[in-house]
Amino acid sequence: MFSARYLNHGTVVQVEPNGGLLDSVRDMDFLPGFSLEGYPNRDSTVYENVYGINEATTIIRGTLRYKGETNEGAIISFLRLVRYEYFCTRTTLL
Repeated sequence: MFSARYLNHGTVVQVEPNGGLLDSVRDMDFLPGFSLEGYPNRDSTVYENVYGINEATTIIRGTLRYKGETNEGAIISFLRLVRYEYFCTRTTLL
């Protein structure tokens, strides 16, 4: 899996590849009525300059999923039922 990098209250946080993203999954409660969890994607720190939000102390770009889906994906990956290389080389949709 990929690594990630984001700004959290003025501190740059580095998430290591190969399992680090799954360890960084957090409950997201900003939308009442939805049971969501989220984790960061790639390098979010570049958006500080892209969007001109230099005064922001927290910048994170991430993925939201219904609670439990991330864990299910981790199990599938752990069992090697899917391979990352398959998705990187795939050019057509089934």
